[in-house]
Amino acid sequence: MKNIIYFLLVVLISSCSSQIQFSEPQPPATPNISNFNDDQVGIYLANDSNIIQILPQAVITSYLSANADSTSDVKLDGTLKINNQVHQLNVLSDLKLNFKADTLATLNQNGVLKKFKNNYYLNVVSDHGYILYCLTFSNNSLILKQQTENDRSILDDLVAEKKTLEDSASIFKPKFSEFKEYIKQKDAFANSKKFYKIN
Repeated sequence: MKNIIYFLLVVLISSCSSQIQFSEPQPPATPNISNFNDDQVGIYLANDSNIIQILPQAVITSYLSANADSTSDVKLDGTLKINNQVHQLNVLSDLKLNFKADTLATLNQNGVLKKFKNNYYLNVVSDHGYILYCLTFSNNSLILKQQTENDRSILDDLVAEKKTLEDSASIFKPKFSEFKEYIKQKDAFANSKKFYKIN
């Protein structure tokens, strides 16, 4: 169990320290969306027990935590508690797992949501700009896509306006045509995870 918790923490920390950032919310020249649709709002569970809660104006991620004072608990006796909200689940065990909840983004505060084609793009404020996530909703599921080092190479080749900072962070400012070309690449957003709606 300790190995699983350690692995998940390493994955989470490495995914949070993205060195690929954008100088403005993406895609450019598309309107901001003020909230998620009612049918998208809910709790989504991945096979590795990570949880994403989509609220009308926020995205909260939960992951296994060794901390007993966690803000989210999953009691597999039929309830899920995230930020003091209890939700009923259809499960058959009394095993208790401690989860830690973090707000990934709150729209109009530290997050900007945009839509292009069938994907939503969540832009989260970072030190030098915005970190970009791609969300695809389909048939009571959510695919969360994050960028990898492959994305840096693709963006380096496609985007004319960019800069590299001393801490190796790359800041990109693609034109709309460059962004469209970027998301067509098969290796773009290669780090993806599927979540299933449970409530």
